[in-house]
Parts: sequence; C-alpha cells; structure tokens
Amino acid sequence: MSSAAPTTYLVTGANQGLGLGFVTALSKRPNTLIFATARNPDKADDLNALAAEAKNIEVVKFEATSENEAVALAKIVEEKAGKLDVVIANAGIAEANKAVMDVTHTDFVRHIETNAWGPILLFQHVQPLLAKSASPHFVGLTSILGSLGTVSSLPARSTAYGASKAALSYAVLKMGQEHPNLDAWVVHPGLVQTRMGNRAASGLGFEKAPVTVEDSVAGILRILDQAKRETHGGRFFEFTGKELPW
Repeated sequence: MSSAAPTTYLVTGANQGLGLGFVTALSKRPNTLIFATARNPDKADDLNALAAEAKNIEVVKFEATSENEAVALAKIVEEKAGKLDVVIANAGIAEANKAVMDVTHTDFVRHIETNAWGPILLFQHVQPLLAKSASPHFVGLTSILGSLGTVSSLPARSTAYGASKAALSYAVLKMGQEHPNLDAWVVHPGLVQTRMGNRAASGLGFEKAPVTVEDSVAGILRILDQAKRETHGGRFFEFTGKELPW
C-alpha cells in the first residue's frame, strides 16, 4: 500500500523571523513537505542549515514582486509535489514609520507592491496547485495596523505599511469569495520579537516586542489546524485566536 501524500506548505519570507519560525515548526510534523522561499537563498544561512537537517524543506528563490520567480516557484512545486495544501503569505516589509504628511510616493508604492501585490501575484500562479488540494488554505500575514476598525485607537504613524496591509486583507477576502473551495483568511501575528517587530516596538517606547516568534507561530498554526472555509474563511484573526475587526 502506498503511503499518503505529504501535506504541502508554502511559506514566503522564510529566511528569518516569523517565516523561519513557521518552517521550523512545520518541519517537525510528520509527512510534511515545506517549500520555503527567500529572496537570496545563498545568504539564508539559518534556513539552509535547517533544510539540511530536516530533509523535508525545499528552499526556493522568490522575491515577492517578481513574476518570473513566481512562475518558477509554481513550476518547482508542481514538479516536486503536484499540489499545494497551505500557503502562508508571510513575506513583507515595514520600512517607513511616517505620518500622512511625511510619507513619500516611493514609500507608499514600495509597501503596496511588496505587502499587497506580492501575495496577489503569488496566488495567481499557485492557485492551480491549491485547486488540486482536498482542503486548500491561503493565510495572509496582515497587521492590526491595517484594521480600519481599530486604526483610530493606535498610535503608530504607519501610513504606507497600514494601507498596504489593509489592501492585503481585502485581496485575501476576495480570493476566498472568488474560489468557492478555498479557505482564505488573514491573521495579525502580534508585535513579534523579530528584527521588524523589535524596531517597531522601540518606536513605541518598548525595549523589545512582547510576543516571541515561537508563541506567535504556535498560535497561528493552532488556528490553521482547526481552519475550515465554513468557519474561518473571510475572517481576520489575532494569533491568539481572537477575531479582529476589518
């Protein structure tokens, strides 16, 4: 009797921070195959070391706004797995903590291209692979700073970043609406102890971000493990499982 096909995951931005945390946790699960992307795989030392040890990780070059690399990524997944069960769209940037009067066109476009267009581009090329899964999931890593329902109560001056995450959330919501078999939702990982998160925390007067990578990843995977389109699709979660306003 042939063994069951592995559960296949695609994690973008996997060379550090949350992305690396997801790959680390998923690699410990039995019968899994993880496609882990990095802009510069040759420099992704921690990811490459993990892949060499775990044996169920495929490191793939992918820059979020490159259509050529999206095409190549989908081809690699098709050849090695034939399907995708889960996409965790984690890759993103947060580089301009500026008010509306200070943000530049370059700041705004760069964040929109990476944080919103990047996951759309990715989805356009991997959707046929998700369609081959019996239970496909697309998870977008968004932010509470992109929640229109809470933005008035938040102190951060993240015009470009917040707008890009709001756009991402909208796009993921539409993915689920347009593909009836897809479970698509977004999640706020918390203010996490990554390079990006600690920088943001410092700007708010904290010594470091309050949430560890391990706790954020564990919380998000706990949601994912229970997720079904009927119960989770089109919703906005915090890593704790709490639902957030759009």
